Amino acid sequence: MRDPFYPDNVLAGVMHGSVIHEITVRLTGIHGPFVVGEVDEEPSQEIGLHFADKVWAIPYYAEDVSHLIILFGGETLSDEESAVLEKIVHETEKLGIDFSGISMKS
Repeated sequence: MRDPFYPDNVLAGVMHGSVIHEITVRLTGIHGPFVVGEVDEEPSQEIGLHFADKVWAIPYYAEDVSHLIILFGGETLSDEESAVLEKIVHETEKLGIDFSGISMKS
């Protein structure tokens, strides 16, 4: 997932049709359960994302290997997408879930 020479550059999957395409993302931060970044190079396929678009991804595991999947992305998010993203952040914070895992809330 991480490039050994550029550790802030990672591969993240984006669903296009029924296929996950992996693209290079430069990490810029964390927001709730999401890692936030920017598309680091123009994708070779037309997948709806372009160089420097902001993306929000979450980790998942497949065959004992961790991956990232982009749930939100683009030059700008619609009002509806922004509202859904913030609702996910708010609800996971209430449950004690963030990018570092699950913490106990008292």
